[in-house]
Amino acid sequence: MYQRIVIKRFQTASKATQENFETLATDLRKRALEVKKQDEGLRKRELEVKERKQQQVLKRSQRALKGSVSYTMLRPDFKGMTSVVPDSSKADL
Repeated sequence: MYQRIVIKRFQTASKATQENFETLATDLRKRALEVKKQDEGLRKRELEVKERKQQQVLKRSQRALKGSVSYTMLRPDFKGMTSVVPDSSKADL
């Protein structure tokens, strides 16, 4: 009789342990899924920030280039676009 009680208690304890284990495993899976979603969100935000920075750098570069071209054309010593091909009207001089 004593053995039956011990076995029954052991089975009950094992069942409770198994249920606890399953509950913990379920909780861990849920947490892992949440962490994965957070990681994906962070990666997406990092990518967006990186793209914005690249666009800002491109815009600054374009503004700087546009400004330097405008400055060059407004300089008093700027003679306009020069051509490599000789001008026929200058050849007569």
